[in-house]
Amino acid sequence: MEGRYGDAADGYREALGLIADSGDQPLIASRLEELARIAADREQPHRAAGPFGAAAGLRDTSGASLPADERIAFEAAAARVRDTLGDPAWEEYRRAGRALPLAQAIAVARARDEPI
Repeated sequence: MEGRYGDAADGYREALGLIADSGDQPLIASRLEELARIAADREQPHRAAGPFGAAAGLRDTSGASLPADERIAFEAAAARVRDTLGDPAWEEYRRAGRALPLAQAIAVARARDEPI
């Protein structure tokens, strides 16, 4: 199963690189959310929380809401990460992710072993 997560994460990292300059904030947010969900599924909460925050910031800025069909999986993954980290750390990582400039959030999310 780990190989599948790795392959999926590699695909989303590559996609982020390709769309980074597109200005399509909802699409970029979606890819950040997918990477965050993969990190949550791999039990890497420190790696998941920042992209969740960066994606939320992009959605706020663009006015794009999370599609209803993705909301349940997103909320479940976010809840697992929050429960693992505890509320103070969860909020700290999310704030840090929200505060990053878009290019930096993408670069960090694309890095293999650096949490946002």
